Amino acid sequence: MKDYMTSYPIRILQVSAGNTFSGGVESFIMNIYRNIDKSKIQFDFLTPSKTTFGEYKDEIEALGGHIYELGIIYNKYTRFFQLLYKLPFFLKHINYKYKIIHINTGSITTQVSMNLLGKLCKIPIRIAHSHSAGYDNNFIFKILQNLSKLIIEYCATDYFTCSEKASNRLFTDRLINEKKVKQINNGIALNKFKFNNVIRERIREEFSLKNKFVIGHIGSFLPVKNHLFLLEIFMNIIKNKKDACLFLIGNGVNEQVIKDKVKQLEIENRVIFAGKITNVYEIINAFDLLIMPSLYEGFPVTLIEAQANGLPCFISD
Repeated sequence: MKDYMTSYPIRILQVSAGNTFSGGVESFIMNIYRNIDKSKIQFDFLTPSKTTFGEYKDEIEALGGHIYELGIIYNKYTRFFQLLYKLPFFLKHINYKYKIIHINTGSITTQVSMNLLGKLCKIPIRIAHSHSAGYDNNFIFKILQNLSKLIIEYCATDYFTCSEKASNRLFTDRLINEKKVKQINNGIALNKFKFNNVIRERIREEFSLKNKFVIGHIGSFLPVKNHLFLLEIFMNIIKNKKDACLFLIGNGVNEQVIKDKVKQLEIENRVIFAGKITNVYEIINAFDLLIMPSLYEGFPVTLIEAQANGLPCFISD
């Protein structure tokens, strides 16, 4: 077996947990992937469930990356055991091929099981990377979370976080206090997100937004993004701003719930469901402000992109 520090390219297995490969974490990984020297470092991608990669699939394969989808059914109570059931797959396809596994997910069960599988397969470098601050007051959950932190500390070799709050979700106080958790700031290509008035006018024309006050939101339709509260905010805004409209970018399991709520509130003509789009860097030029009422975030890439654009942002604390 060749030495993994001298044999190029070094292949790193990137693990993501989402049903769609389109969130802020995935954008972060892809930003890095596009800019590394792929003659020395190459990324492959693994997702526990059947994942919608969208436009990233062709790009990943064109850049020389491989994709593994384990196809397990998402269930937070059984995911750990479903992943351990895939040990034969790991022994056949992952063992000895990868010397570095980089686990990018806020799912504690996925972090625990993937780090454990990495250790069982003797992958030398196992990186647990926290991208989410987390939010749960359930007593049982806290007990399980503390147990999970101990397993992650034992099974991982390196510990990354996007922010101080995110580190508390996955890592023990001992790791944090001993400064063994490395903070990796989420970076973007700043020039791509500079404000452009020509693009603003084009996008506003395309979506019939002329003379509108456009409130934007970018994020998957998941409970954590707090879309129902966003609609409450919007209902209060339109009492005083008759030309206001809400522009929602993203998709997800709660999308139909939000569409039904919009219909119930009789504001269909004021809300745009743009779905998953690839030119967010252009769309945000058309916004007048961004609202992010998330229950929790790690270090949202969307917010950094909006700030780079100069867009006023209102976010939860």
